[in-house]
Amino acid sequence: MKNKLSVYLLLILFLLATTGCTTGDQGLEAMASAAVVPNNSHKADDTVSELKTEISKEIVVENAIYDFKAYFDLDFDRQLIADKTEFNKWNEYWLTYWEDGENYYYANSTQNNERVGIGFGKIEDNSESVSISENAQTQEALIVAQAFIKKHFQADEDKITFIRVGSLMDLDFAYDYDKDSEKRKVIYIDVDGEDNKVRSFTLNEEKAPLQDS
Repeated sequence: MKNKLSVYLLLILFLLATTGCTTGDQGLEAMASAAVVPNNSHKADDTVSELKTEISKEIVVENAIYDFKAYFDLDFDRQLIADKTEFNKWNEYWLTYWEDGENYYYANSTQNNERVGIGFGKIEDNSESVSISENAQTQEALIVAQAFIKKHFQADEDKITFIRVGSLMDLDFAYDYDKDSEKRKVIYIDVDGEDNKVRSFTLNEEKAPLQDS
């Protein structure tokens, strides 16, 4: 049976660019850290970066608390989130990550605090249950994912397009298209088969001609 933690975080590694990721003792946190596309187009000096991140951490923490509640109906103590939130100067992203012995939780965002991914799941899953994403083409799974996109991303139903089952059995949808850049907004969703709920997602953009959007 697949470990949901490794499945989803490895999915992020395949989908988004990253550098400097390690494995081993810090492997789980490193994989979660890799979920944000690095922004190396410009570098501020350390003093300026420290000032900016120190000022904005409170906002990042508040947004993480809000998003866990909004997307997954999970309530967390503000101090817990603050203690588990760090800014990576080298890649310029924010990461919130922790484990409670049974589950892992994470949230990633860009330096400008734009949400990239957020979710949770079991650290180990040796049960006989099967993630709904492992049978991802079932109508039930598609309905769950589409309803989530419509609710949380204000997407018109006629613009939500199922595009594929991902390489690690995630459900991939396009839900908006920009004609100028010829890019479509996409979301990679993991739906848990035990309770038929979305457990995590990652946001991205993909180059695509209009007829494929």
